[in-house]
Amino acid sequence: MLSTKKSLFEATNQLKIMKKSFTFLFVLALIAGIWVQTADAQVTVTGSTGANASYARLTLAFTAIKCTAQTSNNIVIINSNF
Repeated sequence: MLSTKKSLFEATNQLKIMKKSFTFLFVLALIAGIWVQTADAQVTVTGSTGANASYARLTLAFTAIKCTAQTSNNIVIINSNF
């Protein structure tokens, strides 16, 4: 009888530990997914000469804009990271 109560107590404790571990891993995966999604956000350039496109990073967008003459262009840069 005592061994049955002890094994039931141990099983209950193991179940609690598994639930806590699962919750922790689920929250970690959720946060990681949000972070990765933000890391893949894009910058869109319009109104330029030869650089209208979507870029993975703002520095890439500015590099593309600086590669060609942009005289009298109204360039719009939309950063979707925010």
